[in-house]
Order: sequence, then C-alpha cells, then structure tokens
Amino acid sequence: MNLEPLDIAQLYIQQKTRLLSVAYRMLGTRTEAEDVVQDVFTTVHAVDVASVQNLEAYMLRMVVNRCLNTLQSARYQREVYTGPWLPEPVIQTAERTDPLASLEQAESVSYAMLVVLERLNPIERAVFVLRDILRFDYDEIADMVGKSAVNCRKIHSRAKQKLGQEPKTHMTDENVMRDYINRFIHGVKTGDFSGFIQVLTEDVQMVSDGGGRVRSALRPIYGQDKVVRFILGISRRGALQGTYQCALVNGHPGMLLYHGPTLHGVLSLACDAQGVNRIYYLVNPDKLVRISACPPPQ
Repeated sequence: MNLEPLDIAQLYIQQKTRLLSVAYRMLGTRTEAEDVVQDVFTTVHAVDVASVQNLEAYMLRMVVNRCLNTLQSARYQREVYTGPWLPEPVIQTAERTDPLASLEQAESVSYAMLVVLERLNPIERAVFVLRDILRFDYDEIADMVGKSAVNCRKIHSRAKQKLGQEPKTHMTDENVMRDYINRFIHGVKTGDFSGFIQVLTEDVQMVSDGGGRVRSALRPIYGQDKVVRFILGISRRGALQGTYQCALVNGHPGMLLYHGPTLHGVLSLACDAQGVNRIYYLVNPDKLVRISACPPPQ
C-alpha cells in the first residue's frame, strides 16, 4: 500500500523540519539540505508503507544516505573552491521566523561547530552529527550508515580526535555576544575599533568567504594584529559601510550587512574564555540567496 497525497502532506508537515535539521548539519548548506529532503519525500510517494516497519526511521536513513552521496560528490568542488569555504548560515531576525532557525537555537549547534565539521570526511561527519548532536545510539547509527555499531564507535572516536585539534570555543552569554557585535558596528560607524579590539584574543582567526564572486581574503587570517589590520583596511575602503541588522546566526547573536536593499554579508563570532577567538564573514552572494528574503532594516 502506497501513501495517499493527503498522507504525504501530513507527513511532510510533521517530519520536514527534523529531517532538514539532520541534512543541514551534515551538508552545511541550506540549499542542498532542502534538495535532499524534497527528494526523500518524492521517493516516499512510491514506497510500499506496508513493508516498512518504522517510516520515520526509514526516511531518516534515506536522508543520511543521500547526504553521504552529496558530500562525496561535493568534496572536489570544495577542494577547488576559491578561498575558504563557509557554511550557509541559518538566520533569525525580529522580522523573520524560521522553523529551522528555531531548532538550531534550541539544539545549540553553533555556526562555529558547522565550520569545524568541515575537517571530517563524509562518514565521520555523519556519525559525529548523529551521535554527538542528535544523540542516536550506535546501533541506530549503524543501521543508518550501513556499518557495524563497533565500526561506528571507532569512526566517532576518530572524528573526536580530529575535532580535538581545533581551538576550543564555548557558549557565551547572549548579552555578552551582542555587546561584541555592537562594538564591531560602533567601529564601522565611527572608525574607532578600540572597543572591539579589546575583546579579541591574541590568537583570533578571521575567515572570510567570497567564493571568488566578491573580494575577500583568500586564506584565513591569524593573530590579533593581522585581523585588526584586515578589518581596518576593508573598513577604510568602504566595504563595511551600509545598514546593519542584528540577527541570530545559527542561534547565536550575529549581524547582517546591507548595501542598499541588497544583503552583502553575514558576520558571526565564536568565543573562548578570553573573548572573541573566531570571526566568520560570509559575503559570497550565492550563499546569501536564502537569507535575502530578510527585509533590510528601515
């Protein structure tokens, strides 16, 4: 027995956000995640549900498998990408409510974590996301990725070792992070970045992604002095001039920059106990398409 269109529609309403959340974490792009989830629901039309013991688990397994295939095919594209590759952020503003953005905030998966996940190969990323972020047990993960539970445990251990090489970030009070963002905005408006510089760690790193479409640093910038020089340089050239809107970027305070009515960039910060140790600046217009629906502040 196949599902009727009405049943599919109801299933879509019930499961879309959760499946999209899994796909987004695995792929790092909202566009690809939506394509995967849409493909799964299209496939479910032809499934004999009488032969499926757990339809939700079946759909989740399809999402994971499609994400693994997408990651495998995308690896070369990301390796030859112009400059650093940053994920597509999920944005929430006072003017825009996004179910996926709400889920991102509830599950506390930061933009910095998505960036770090790029260190992992596809199977490592799948196992790590399913285990550490979505809290599946190893038997469930094994069923989804087609490997034994013992093997999944080893893959997870290897992924943790790779991620352990990354500098630590931690959850910072939202009011503190908003203060950091406001210090940055004040610097752009006045030319005085001293307040923002005070909260940068000595080993702060800035990653900008223009994708070869917009001028940006072709390599990550390391160290407070170099990061400050870069920010001052692009500010003096007018690249940061425009209209600003505070927003939640993957559930944490960030900022949108508009040039006129056009969204030009998204700024996101990550912190450790000493202050801001990561600055992510996304200006690739191809990755801003989904966010462009956010109206610029008046």
